[in-house]
Amino acid sequence: FMFSVIFDMDGVIVESEERNYKAKLKVLEPYNVTFDYEYYSQFPGNSNIVVWQKIIDDFNIDVSAQEMHEVDLVARDDLIKQEGHIAIDGALELIKNLSKKNENFMKFIFCFFLQI
Repeated sequence: FMFSVIFDMDGVIVESEERNYKAKLKVLEPYNVTFDYEYYSQFPGNSNIVVWQKIIDDFNIDVSAQEMHEVDLVARDDLIKQEGHIAIDGALELIKNLSKKNENFMKFIFCFFLQI
């Protein structure tokens, strides 16, 4: 058997950064804090706790990074329910081409998306 696997390291198959940015702004609304995407662009690749600690420090918010992280997870889930998953340009075509060459690949992808 031949197997093909794609690891989605947060932004390979599904666009997640825009959603993560929106979720953070939503979480910050009660604190009257906002920032532009340029500020947010320093964070991709960092853990959510590290990101929240930097935001808390930069904007002097009196709350723990863990608390913000937990609220952020709910906000992201809400956005996924509202907007669905948005594929990165070309990702669906790549998956379709790989699945034509390997029938087991499509079974794996289907099971993966059922878990989301």
